[in-house]
Amino acid sequence: MPWCSQTSERQLLVYLRGLGLVQEPEALVVSDPLDRLVADFVEYLVRKRGLAVGSHSVYEYERTARLFLSGRIDPDGVGLERLTAGDVTRFVLAQCRQRSGRMSWALVSSLRGLLRFLFVEGLTPHDLTGAVLGVAKWRGGSLPKALPIDQCGTTVGQLRSDQRGRPAGFRGPNRALPAGVARLRGREA
Repeated sequence: MPWCSQTSERQLLVYLRGLGLVQEPEALVVSDPLDRLVADFVEYLVRKRGLAVGSHSVYEYERTARLFLSGRIDPDGVGLERLTAGDVTRFVLAQCRQRSGRMSWALVSSLRGLLRFLFVEGLTPHDLTGAVLGVAKWRGGSLPKALPIDQCGTTVGQLRSDQRGRPAGFRGPNRALPAGVARLRGREA
């Protein structure tokens, strides 16, 4: 079992390389179309978007790119021109079912960046960033619990008494609430 995480290890290597204590790895000749496209995307993120080499952000973008592009590129390097909004939506739905809300948000953010890159580079005929669904943040949220019937009457009475001292014709923000609670109370009884 390693003594540190992959992220910590990567950050340590970047730091040591910055000090000149660890050499940069030799550039590999990439022949696989997927690896070449992902390498181009990472270079785009660093050069055009200003992200730091070896940063966690670049790592997440690269990981999402590999995940999305694997199986979508033919061995001869084509296939992205057939990519549709439905493909993007199916991918997002399948992946977000397996992730937490925060990780789903990171995935869709990275995927939008990748799709923007593919369109700008002319690898897809259409900008598909609009096909990436937003992530709902409902986890842990719930509707408020209902008031017991005896508390409804007390609440409505207090709200109506607040309205009594107001001038005729005045419609304050509390005016609709007593009527709504009273209607609900009538249905429950």
